[in-house]
Amino acid sequence: MNSNLNKKTSLLIFSFFLFVILMVGCDSLEPVGPGPNNQTPIITSTPIITSNQITSATVNQTYTYNVTATDPDGNTLTFSLTISPTGMTINSSTGLISWTPTTSGDYDVIIEVSAGELTVTQSYTITVGENGTCDIGPAGGCIFYDKGSYSDGWRYLEAAPSDQSTGIQWYNGSYLATGAAGTAIGTGQANTTTIVGVQGAGSYAAQLCDALNEGGYSDWFLPSKDELNLMYVNLNQHGVGGFADRHYWSSSECDAWAAWYQIFDSGYQGKGKKDLNAGIIRVRAVRAF
Repeated sequence: MNSNLNKKTSLLIFSFFLFVILMVGCDSLEPVGPGPNNQTPIITSTPIITSNQITSATVNQTYTYNVTATDPDGNTLTFSLTISPTGMTINSSTGLISWTPTTSGDYDVIIEVSAGELTVTQSYTITVGENGTCDIGPAGGCIFYDKGSYSDGWRYLEAAPSDQSTGIQWYNGSYLATGAAGTAIGTGQANTTTIVGVQGAGSYAAQLCDALNEGGYSDWFLPSKDELNLMYVNLNQHGVGGFADRHYWSSSECDAWAAWYQIFDSGYQGKGKKDLNAGIIRVRAVRAF
């Protein structure tokens, strides 16, 4: 009988400890979720659009704008158009917008960039100008100057098909005399090279042109004061080139504090402080060939 009692007691003690172990084990379990190879996206921050929209275009010429954006959480971004003119498309993965306008006028565009449920938008208006009688250069822009013969490796000047910025500063954050003092036709390339050499990497007018790859060419530069005026006279005055009635930077420096610009609704050329941006002074790159 004692033997049976001992067996029953042992069984009860074993059952009790088993119950305790199971309860403790349940309390310490982690929530079940996707493993390391199937992570659920963490979406806590809104995406950020980092590119400046291109707001000018020319009738019957291809308009492109590559929207760039980042996501602080590192999630995949999706690009779309919520408002756009007929025929405009955007690559949902890369953000590249493409469109060939057939009629001049103003066209509203709203771009949406999403990372899951969080989105950000960029709204702007494209001004489409008439395409006049300009000859088209190798990069797809209007030729605005012919010096008559080849010398120093070039004869023609070609304007980029659209603006590279709707407002950017001339300097790179510090007032420096770069030595880019050329104002004559043919000095824009040397000015640009000098400015970038002195100011280095950054986001400013000359660097934007120097880094441009457009139409299969990467030899663009910020025009000199007189080259900028040629674009105004030979293109803008004839309704060609899709320029805005705004200020445009030249590469011609006045001194450590200022550089030359031109207003394209009047032709006036003046000196502007190098730190002016905020949608005030635009950029249109040119190239020689």
